[in-house]
Amino acid sequence: MTIFWTFVGTFIMLAGSALLVLGLGVLRVSQEALGRMYLSMTSVGGSENPSTGFMGLLADIRGNDALKRRKALQFIGAGLFVGLLGAAVVRW
Repeated sequence: MTIFWTFVGTFIMLAGSALLVLGLGVLRVSQEALGRMYLSMTSVGGSENPSTGFMGLLADIRGNDALKRRKALQFIGAGLFVGLLGAAVVRW
């Protein structure tokens, strides 16, 4: 059973690191790049309903620096929490 928990904990830590990198990426990207990304995704049919999912996130943060910073810090915090949770599962 130890190998199973090591695998599960490692997978959880990987998910946490992906959230951390996503948060750092959102924090560093410029508003112009967010606008270009939104326009390119909507022009190729990126979503049926642009108010949900990743398209909704892009629509919300592409013109609002304070909201972009807050969402990025939420992603970073969630990534750190999930990574530490994965480390605790490995030790369990």
